[in-house]
Amino acid sequence: MTAPTERPVALAVIAVLDVALGANRAGYAIRPTGGGPQTDGTFHSYALVFPLSTVLAGGTTSDPNADGAQTVQVTYVADGPAAADQARDTGRAALLTPGAVTVTGRALINPVTLADSTGVREDNDPRPPLWFAVDRYRIDTTPE
Repeated sequence: MTAPTERPVALAVIAVLDVALGANRAGYAIRPTGGGPQTDGTFHSYALVFPLSTVLAGGTTSDPNADGAQTVQVTYVADGPAAADQARDTGRAALLTPGAVTVTGRALINPVTLADSTGVREDNDPRPPLWFAVDRYRIDTTPE
């Protein structure tokens, strides 16, 4: 049994996305090694996972008996708008599949839910520009 902290939930999301998007295509707030420009000139879409917040139902973050409602942001990055949308669709389908997300030492109270989403947008800072789409998921856990 583990306390309802952000890291185990983020790692669980990364594990699901690495299966759905491809090995090493989801990173903990950084570009993973399998994503982005590759040595052969191709670009692999990828996901950045950001744990945002935990709201507790009783207890503290160090209390392994507390229930937690946790929010995780996933930013899907690609070299074009259609590719960003495709990466998001693939990641979203995987994360919203019942039973796909398993958090070490915790059990899901409810299925993972989509809490918020943005449209595909262009980031003009890098050259060439990148495209991204953002989903926020709510993951409610309880001790096992």
